[in-house]
Amino acid sequence: MKKILGLISLVLISFILQSTVLHFVRFFGVTVNLVLVVLIVVSLQTDEITGAGLGFFVGLLSDVFYAQFWGVNTLLFFSIGYLAGKISDDVYKFDYFTNLYFVLFGTLFYHLLFYFIHYFLKIGSEAILITGIPILTEIALNLIILYPIFRLEKSIFRKLKIN
Repeated sequence: MKKILGLISLVLISFILQSTVLHFVRFFGVTVNLVLVVLIVVSLQTDEITGAGLGFFVGLLSDVFYAQFWGVNTLLFFSIGYLAGKISDDVYKFDYFTNLYFVLFGTLFYHLLFYFIHYFLKIGSEAILITGIPILTEIALNLIILYPIFRLEKSIFRKLKIN
């Protein structure tokens, strides 16, 4: 129970930070996706059920507070949390570079599926043509923020005795 509450509070704190403080910190009009980075790192260090549950939780929060159409963020974060948790048994998950690759591909996966879903729902699908540079900027920001998040989560996981 302590583990679940600790992970939920970690993801909730990252959501609150992204929604308040980091919302005003922009580089070239793009902000870091802290929730996605935290979700991937936590999912890699736990399992697919925990990753999917946390992804569903944070996706639902994102949909409630920000989304024009419900369910898109929930589906995306759920999928990313599940996939990262599922693959975590087959990779060395405590390595920084493993997390770096997962954050890189997780951010790409998020944006490609986001625009794919919006294309088929006929919701501003032409925006994919002009968002290449912002997606690359967000990937760079997510990779920059990964190192402190990775170090912080390792110490939190040691204190909570998760691994």
